[in-house]
Amino acid sequence: HAKRGVRDNRHDAQVVLAYLRRLLPGPPIDLVILTPYNAQTRLLPDSAQLREVCERLTEMPFDQVVRTTDEYPGREAAPTVLSLARHHSLGARAWGFMTEVERLNVMFSRTRFRQVVVGCSAHIERHAEEASKLHEIWRAYQDEAEDPRCARILPAAEVLGG
Repeated sequence: HAKRGVRDNRHDAQVVLAYLRRLLPGPPIDLVILTPYNAQTRLLPDSAQLREVCERLTEMPFDQVVRTTDEYPGREAAPTVLSLARHHSLGARAWGFMTEVERLNVMFSRTRFRQVVVGCSAHIERHAEEASKLHEIWRAYQDEAEDPRCARILPAAEVLGG
């Protein structure tokens, strides 16, 4: 399929899994894994390892943990993990519909505590003009990360333990 790997991203899925494995056991959390793409919501539940980790962290049924952002308006969770999925350069429409302000609002405002964003910063930078609002959010994250009490930006290799 020509679009394989454009709207689903196995690398993002591995980073999400590695992050969730790092969470310490404790009381169940209200976890949601969001992505703008249906293809990513089909890929993530295929992982038995992700299912196992989510079942350890939350009492929510696994099929309710992985959602598209369109399925989640008006709701919040703590924490949220957002998988942007996109990582290929596709010319003028490299981000497509997900750069609409309403969708960005849902993606970045669904958390009550701790939002983890998994995505390709180089792709955001490469397409800053097309996705100006997404780029503004990325810049705001970078600014917040200057204060380690507010936010952190980690390379995928660090999250994956490499």
